[in-house]
Amino acid sequence: MVIEVTDIAKKELDEVLKSKDTEKRLKIYVAGHG
Repeated sequence: MVIEVTDIAKKELDEVLKSKDTEKRLKIYVAGHG
């Protein structure tokens, strides 16, 4: 379970890092996982 959640989080983080609007995406990511 933990591995699956971590894997999903990594994929979402990759999308954030690849996004041109990094600041906005990062805020959304932190809000969803903080």
